[in-house]
Amino acid sequence: MIRQFIFISALTMTLALTAASWLIPEPYQKIEVTENEDVRTPLTFHSLKLQQNETPSSEIFQQFLVINEVQKKTATPAIMPIVKPIVQAPVIQAPPPITPPNFQYIGQMVDPDGLKRVFLSSDDETYLVKTGDILGSRWKIDAIQNDQITILDLTNQQFFVLYI
Repeated sequence: MIRQFIFISALTMTLALTAASWLIPEPYQKIEVTENEDVRTPLTFHSLKLQQNETPSSEIFQQFLVINEVQKKTATPAIMPIVKPIVQAPVIQAPPPITPPNFQYIGQMVDPDGLKRVFLSSDDETYLVKTGDILGSRWKIDAIQNDQITILDLTNQQFFVLYI
């Protein structure tokens, strides 16, 4: 039970830290350090021996390394903007607006050959059509049934139903 609690707690903290790292924004500027070459001074080394009033533990002189103080480097931070290329979104053309056919059902008849024909009107025109006929180079009569007429828009292959 305690192991499960510790495991779940560790897993939760790991997930929280991962999510937090995704939320940290990318930097928009970075700082670069430029060094001035004139400020550097050469290092000098000196050997020292113990003073005479101290009793050395051995007759051998001990050597120390002494470094002259070096002037602090003055680095001027150069703030450089991070330039990201601008990516344009692809232009998506909107589909043409879907306009339903402007036909009204007037009536129907059966011709001497036994084909069902329908009278449709649009604006000031009246049409006598059967299945397969094309009106105005855009609308095709797909099917004529007892209660509806299915019309196909040839420009975008959209079906419309005209209820009788």
